[in-house]
Amino acid sequence: MHGKNTVPRSLHPFSEAEVKLPRLVARYAKEMGVSYEKVFVKAQKTRWGSCSSKGNVNLNCLLMKVPPYVRKYVIVHELAHRKEMNHSERFWRVVAEEIPEYQKAVRWLKEHGDSVIGRLPRRRHYSMEKISGTRREIWKEA
Repeated sequence: MHGKNTVPRSLHPFSEAEVKLPRLVARYAKEMGVSYEKVFVKAQKTRWGSCSSKGNVNLNCLLMKVPPYVRKYVIVHELAHRKEMNHSERFWRVVAEEIPEYQKAVRWLKEHGDSVIGRLPRRRHYSMEKISGTRREIWKEA
């Protein structure tokens, strides 16, 4: 049953993202020979991803709405920070080793990224509640 402030799982990109993105991170991390701690999937209005110094990878659930090559680029970009925690020339070499034409994905994000991220509802807060060991997404008025 869905209340007036809830969005059914089937209508929200989070449900697909929370399953698929961690699997992709595991695959690409293995291919790159890097480790990570945890993967967090979030509904963010300004970032596609980030990687903490502790090795946690944060990814935007809206990555499920972009072309696969762009999704791969964002994940590889964040995992490259496990080798270089900066955006130095060495960092970009790590990215280019995995995705030689990564500039194509960067261009796509510059040209289309704002329109995808703009799909998140305005003036609403996304939160996760743990209920009986399962997750449930709830949209609440801010």
